[in-house]
Parts: sequence; structure tokens; C-alpha cells
Amino acid sequence: MIPHSAFSFLFRMRRFLSALPLFVFFFLLHPAVMAAADADPQQIYLDQYWVYFLVAAFFLVGQTVLIAVLIWCRQRTKRAEAARRETDELLHSYLASSGIISWLKDVDGRYLFISDPLKQRFQVRFEDWKGKTDSELWPPAVAEEFRRNDLLVLESGQRLEVIETAFEPDGRVSWWKNSKFPFLDASGKRCVGGLGFDITELKKAQQAVEDERRLMADILDATDVMLVYLDPRFNFVAVNKAYADTCRMTPAEMIGKNHFSCYPNEETEAIFRQVRDTGFPVFFKDKPFEFPDKPERGVTYWDWSLSPIKDAAGVVQGLVFSLRETTKYKLAELAIQESEERYRRILATALEGIVITDRNYCISYVNQRINKLMGYEADELIGMPVPRLLHDDDRQDFSAKMADRRRGEGDQYEYRYRRKDGSFIWLLTSATPIFDGEGVFQGSFAMFTDLTGRKQAEAERLEFERKMMLSQKLESLGVMAGGIAHDFNNLLMVIMGNAELARYELPPESPVQAHLRHIGESSRRAAEISQQMLTYTGKDCFLAESVDCNKLIVESEQLMRAAVAKNVNLVFRLAPQLPPVKADKVQIRQALMNLVMNASEASGDDGTITVGTGWKTLGRNSRTDVPLNDAIDEAGYSFIEVADSGCGMDREMETKIFDPFFTTKFIGRGLGLSEVQGIVRGHQGLIEVHSEPGKGSVFRILLPVDEEPKMLESEPGAQELDFPGNKTVLLVDDEKDVRDIASWMLERMGFTVITANDGEEALSVFKENPDPAFVLLDLSMPRMNGEQCFRELRRLDPSVRVIITSGYSEREIIGRFAGRSLSGYIQKPFTLSKLREVIQPLYVDS
Repeated sequence: MIPHSAFSFLFRMRRFLSALPLFVFFFLLHPAVMAAADADPQQIYLDQYWVYFLVAAFFLVGQTVLIAVLIWCRQRTKRAEAARRETDELLHSYLASSGIISWLKDVDGRYLFISDPLKQRFQVRFEDWKGKTDSELWPPAVAEEFRRNDLLVLESGQRLEVIETAFEPDGRVSWWKNSKFPFLDASGKRCVGGLGFDITELKKAQQAVEDERRLMADILDATDVMLVYLDPRFNFVAVNKAYADTCRMTPAEMIGKNHFSCYPNEETEAIFRQVRDTGFPVFFKDKPFEFPDKPERGVTYWDWSLSPIKDAAGVVQGLVFSLRETTKYKLAELAIQESEERYRRILATALEGIVITDRNYCISYVNQRINKLMGYEADELIGMPVPRLLHDDDRQDFSAKMADRRRGEGDQYEYRYRRKDGSFIWLLTSATPIFDGEGVFQGSFAMFTDLTGRKQAEAERLEFERKMMLSQKLESLGVMAGGIAHDFNNLLMVIMGNAELARYELPPESPVQAHLRHIGESSRRAAEISQQMLTYTGKDCFLAESVDCNKLIVESEQLMRAAVAKNVNLVFRLAPQLPPVKADKVQIRQALMNLVMNASEASGDDGTITVGTGWKTLGRNSRTDVPLNDAIDEAGYSFIEVADSGCGMDREMETKIFDPFFTTKFIGRGLGLSEVQGIVRGHQGLIEVHSEPGKGSVFRILLPVDEEPKMLESEPGAQELDFPGNKTVLLVDDEKDVRDIASWMLERMGFTVITANDGEEALSVFKENPDPAFVLLDLSMPRMNGEQCFRELRRLDPSVRVIITSGYSEREIIGRFAGRSLSGYIQKPFTLSKLREVIQPLYVDS
């Protein structure tokens, strides 16, 4: 086929072509003529005449031939163009009907052409796409992927097969397998052409297959059955997680390995070959196996099967190997078999009586212990109905128990059984029904325990449980009260200290002194109440001193009047010249207040409460209504008496009033009288109670007389004793107000004070000032508490003297620091005189 451009060229060159024979003659014949120049002219003419004839013919027909050639070429061009149009139409029809999309882009990615299937699929027009790039037509991620692949084609000059995604007009994602190739247009410019085939459904099918494969893999991994697929050479092709875990490897580590390279066993390998060669599966139960690389596991037992996988022709392509370990079940079975005989011996020699009855409750088996308990021989009991051995009062209940037994209910009960000698014995019976494999009742199995000793111990156990419950209740209250008292004491320390500081700073004649004195007295009373809260902890100790009960009552009059109802008449009858008692004033005041508040509750809105005192001598044979000690010392006792005109109590209630948490009040705690009892017991005292319903109650506290009364502590500021010399004290407390007050007290005594906020800071300060006279150390602090700081200070300097200060009781602190050479302890809140009293022994020793 001659292109149209070639035809035009020949037409323009027709004159040159008509002269072509002359050129052919000149170049072809001229050498022959010249070669014959030496020959005879006549001979030349004769030999070459045909040449002249040919030349003449060329001149005559040259132009005619040229015209014929041109016509022939033109016809061939028309036929070629028709064939091309037919081919183009066929290709266009094929692409349109096949669903294959096509496009053409220039080197910059601008669209030069898109096929009709592409327009129809994405509902676009070529006018909208022409000259635009992918970034203008597609989302950024899609456009970036298209452009990246186009550049690969342009750079390599090779065809590129890729899978790309596109977005349908409705927003769905479709997948396309695209063939991209370099292309030169008519002008020779490079382009990128492409053909695309929709593989969305294929992708979905592949995804479904992949999801199904993953689901099956997950199912196989989730089961505890071990599964393996092996090729005909017994190499691992697929392994589930359960199998790999048992082999202590991962599935990936096992793939490709040979089963018998990992676990060589000639017998098992022969079975595998048999299944592979015959195509018949096998199954084994409880087959023993030992791991060659894990001898510590010992012999294991397995249920396993081996099944062949065949192709359509029946040829074995692989083996499915499934296993389930039965080691624990097999060992349990062996253990049961081994223990049956042992249990027979145990039943015969058990310390508990054992009886087996048939369905009619006749004895079919007894052990030696029941023979001893009942006094019968075994052959005398065999066949005897159980009801014959029961006490008459227990037989009716036994019949009901047997009906429950037939329904499959076990039970435990206490019955009296008649021994051979006619006496009865209490036995605890624990019985369970016996059924056969079909669920038919066959009898009972019962164990009998002698309750002779247990009956006696049960009363002791109940008493112990009651005391334990009481102890736990009081301990819970103690923890709460101790925490509150500790924080409360820190606050009182600040109040008392500032009041004392103000008293020292003001002149004695200042009218404010009286107010400050009242603040100090009230703070000390509050400290006494805080101290009373510590009594609940069970760790407090009494601060014994000589106490005048009359003076104590007078000082507490305002508190008592505030505690009773307004219409209640409060009367005082105090005995003159009352001997002092050795007691803790705070504790006795608390006991008095508890009795007065109870009397107020009993008296209601009106009535009379009488508070009195007196003394008497008790002998060893004297008795009180509520003795708190096993023995009464022969001595003199001063007493405080609280009487009310209320409702009174009967005898039953009177026995419970000192039990913790017992109360008849709607919102009462039930701790008031229990606390009174504890205080009086701690003072080696007694309580007398007299009450009748409708006639009121009288409570009398008797306390031993103090034979050697002590002088009371002098008032703060009455005497000051400064310590000579310039001594340094390290003060450690996390409360700034407490540090300020304590610093003032120490400086008042002549000390130089350095302070620290907590234990860690105290250690740093101590290292910079390693030789203080002593350390005043708070116990409860953040970061590092006082106990930890004390230990670290002693590690830095074993001779350092430390005084612990805390809101907790002295007994608890001394117990925690026992054997650690603690230099002293002072309980918050404290006064200047109290601090001087604690420090004085250290200074004298130094």
C-alpha cells in the first residue's frame, strides 16, 4: 500500500521520470560503447542494435508507463484507506462492546483522547476532559497513582501492566487492570496510551476468598484440636496455632520442615506411609508419645487421626493430621485406678465412721470406726435398718431426710444414735445419695463424726467469736479515732502555742491575759478530748495523777449542763474532804460525761439528775453489781455517783448495757457505757448499777484512793529556766504553723533553731549542720516520714539524739521505737513547760 503522500511525490516528478531512459542508457550503455571503440564500427552496430531499439522504446513508452503506475498507485491507496476505515470501525466496535476503556495522554498528562466505553462508564464528555490532567479530574490519591505509573512508562519506554483504582459516579470504588504503553503520534510526539479492563468483581471474589481463607485459619487457630496438613513427603504445609504451641514453636517456623526430622519415630512414620500409600485413614486413642527434644515432659498421651486428601483421580496429594492431648485424662484414669484400692483401705481405717446403705436404708457396709462408736461388730450392723438405731425423737425427721435423698439432695444433720449398751451418742451425719448410671436411686453414703468434744467446744467458739467481733469493731473505731485525734492535736498545737506566745509577749497586767488564759484552758480541755479519742485505739495509756473528784466535777459543771436537756434539773451533792484518787483526769471526766448524757436521755425532757461523790472501804468479800476485776483489793475507794429519775431498766437490759454497740436510742452509737467500763477497768476500779423499771437508775464509779498525792503542774510562765550555751536544734515538721510555734518555744529556751519541712529536707540540713544538740522530729510527714528519717539520721550519726513528736499516743510511739534508743517523746499539743520538761534530761546528760 502506497501512502497518499508518495503518490503526490510521483506525480510532481513525472517529467523527470520520462527522461529516466536517457539516464539509464547513458550510464548502462555508455561503458559498452566505449569498450568497443577499438572494434570495428560495423561490428559494434550489428552487436548492439537491440540496445538502440530498447532506448527508442523507452522514449516512446516512458511517459505512458508513468501514468499507468500513478493510476495503479492511486487505486491501491483508495483500497488501503477503505480497509483501514473498515479495521478502525471493527476495532471501535470491539472496544465498545468488550467494555475495555482506552485513552491517550500527552507527556504532561493531558487527555488527548478517551473512548466511548470510558465516557459511558464514568458518565463524562470528552469536551470536559480534553486538555485536562488527572489531578483536575480525580481525587488526589487516585490522580497521584495514575501520574506515577504514566511517568514510569515514559521513562522506561516499556509497556506497564498495573492494577489501579477509580471512583464511580456514585462514589463506589472500582478496580481496573490497566495496560499502559508509550505511543508516537503522526508528528512524532511522545504520548501515553492505555487500555483498561474492569476487574472489580474479580477483586471482590478474591477478597471473599481471602476473607474465607482467613476465617478458616482463625477457626483452626481458635480450636484446641491440633491440625496439620502434610505433603506426600510429610513436610509441614499448614500448621494451626494449637499444634505449634504444643511444639513450642510458631506456625511460620514449622512450615517446610519434615515431621519426622522434628519428631523421629519409626512406628509412626510407618503408619503415615501406610495411609499415604493405601489412601485409608487411621485413628488412635490414648497413644503414648515422648518428645525427643523435651524429655522433661515425660510420656504424653494422644488421640489422633490421619486422613488422606485425594485429587479427582484418587491420588493422595497430602495428609491431614489431627491430634488432641489426653495426657491429663489418661493420668487421671490411671490415678483413679490406682486410688480405688487405696480408698478402700482409707474407708476401712478412716477416723470418721462410714456407712453405706441400700435403697431401703439397710446398712450394707460399715468401717472400723463406726463399729467402735456404736459398740457393735460389723456383722451385727450389716442388714440392720438405720431407723432402728435412732432416738425416737429423731426418726420422723429422718424420714423426711430420706425423701430428700431420693430426690438427689445431700444433707448434714445431728442425730442421737443408740449404742449397743443402750446409751445414746450424738453424731454429725453427712449423707449423699448414690445413683446408678441411669439415675436410679441405689442408696446413701454417710460419714459420722462424734460430737461429744465438739459440743463442748462450740460454746467456747461462740464466746471467742463474740469477743473477736467486738475487738474488730473497736479496732475500726480506733483507727478512725486515732487519725482524727492526730490531725486535731496538730491544730490544737497551733492554737495553744499562739495563745502562750501572746501571753509571754503581753505584760502581766494586760486585760487580754485573761482571755488568752481562757483560750489556753479551753485548748487543753480540747486536747483532753482528743486524748480521749485515742482511747478507742486500744493503744493509749493513762496519765495517772492525783485527782480531786469534787474539783473535777466543779470544773466540768458547764459541760454537763450543756449536755443535758434544758428542763432537766441538775443537782450536785459533793462529799466534803473527799480523798483524792490516782487517775487520768481526762478519762474520768469522759466517763462522767457519758453517764450524765445517758441519764439525760433516760430522763426525757424533764426530770432530775443528781451528781454526787463519796468514799467507802471495800473488803475482799464485798460484791458489786458489775464487778470488773476477779478480785477486789481491800482498800478505800472514792466514788462518783450519777442518779436519774428516768424510766429505769429491767434485769435483762441491765445485763447488756455494757456491750459495745448496744443501744436503745434511735440514733445512738452504743459506745458510751462500753467506754465507761473500759476506763474504769483501766483504773482498777469498779462499777455499781442499781435500777428498777419506772424508778430510775444509779451508776456509781469506784476508784482506788491515792495514798501519795502528787503536786499539780505549775502554770505556764510561772517559772522559766533558760539553757546556757548556744545550742542548735533541728526541728522537722511538715506543718508550718507547728514549726513556727515550736521554734518560738525552743528559742525562748535559748536554742538556735534550724527547720526542715520533711524527712528528706531534714537529712540535707543535718549533713550541713552535723552536730545539733538534738532533733525534734515529727512522726507523720509526706515523702519521708519520721520513722524513716530517724533511721537515716542514726545511719549518718549513731549518737544523734532524737525526740519524736506526734498527735498519736505515747504507748504506740514507744512500741514502734522500742530498742532504738529514742531520746524522748512529746505528744501534741504541748506547752513550753512540757517541752522544757522533756528536753531537760537531755541537757543535763549532755
